[in-house]
Amino acid sequence: MNCYKERAVKEEIRNFLDYLRQRRGYSERTIESYWNDLSQAASFFVRQKGAGFKWANLTPQDLEDYVSHLRGRGYSISSISRKISSFRSFLHYLYREGVIAQDYGELLAGAKAPKRPPKFLPDEDLARLLEAPGAQSDPRALRDKAILEVLSSTGMKILELVSLNLDDVDLASGAIRIVSGKGKERIVSLSEQAREALKAYIEQGRIHFLKPNSPADALFLNAKGQRLSRQGVWVIVKQYAKALGINVSPKVFRHSLIHKKLKEKAKPEDLKKLLGYSGYLDKTLYSEE
Repeated sequence: MNCYKERAVKEEIRNFLDYLRQRRGYSERTIESYWNDLSQAASFFVRQKGAGFKWANLTPQDLEDYVSHLRGRGYSISSISRKISSFRSFLHYLYREGVIAQDYGELLAGAKAPKRPPKFLPDEDLARLLEAPGAQSDPRALRDKAILEVLSSTGMKILELVSLNLDDVDLASGAIRIVSGKGKERIVSLSEQAREALKAYIEQGRIHFLKPNSPADALFLNAKGQRLSRQGVWVIVKQYAKALGINVSPKVFRHSLIHKKLKEKAKPEDLKKLLGYSGYLDKTLYSEE
């Protein structure tokens, strides 16, 4: 039965190759390369999804599973890039032909080749970094503690953090509104530690940074009373990390949150909503193995 279904699934591939041959003028050598790559993809999905698989039933999770499968087979970077590129072109074709309802090829835009594994902090190092400002009640410690806790809790980008305004924070519900660089909004929940740290900063620390020309709405302020910059936040993070002997990168909190959530079996699509991320999220990059 599987052999029959695989032949039926591959019929769409043959139609695509006819399109490339007749409408795009591709050489037979290129057509053969597409056939090999796409036949492999078809075989994978029939094995994974069973005899009832149809291209129309593809899901974003299926695409992630396929890319993870390719990465785990030991192919060279160039081979993986080619196979994913071939599959993206095929998905674009299926969408144009009305076979699939969404152009899933766009979801593979960021999955062209294996990348250097992102740096995330071990739990113990992250805990040490979050405690670095100490329990002091001086304004700078309150501000820095809030910054570290919010970054760790939400995984937001530093640009998103410095763009926060007072009315983006709802301390009562523990929710925070984040606006991406592209203007897209999302609401996420703060951890209890982040909520408490923000509450302490807003109620006890922020007033000490205010100057006559301070922006009234900016959440995080610098010593001059102005909105804290990305560079300013990065300096703060690096200072605490250096004192502890911890190596960090600008996205270390974001990557650490992804690593933590994946260990907790979070679904990639839910994690992407939390992070405001629309690209491909490769789970294998966050493995500790």
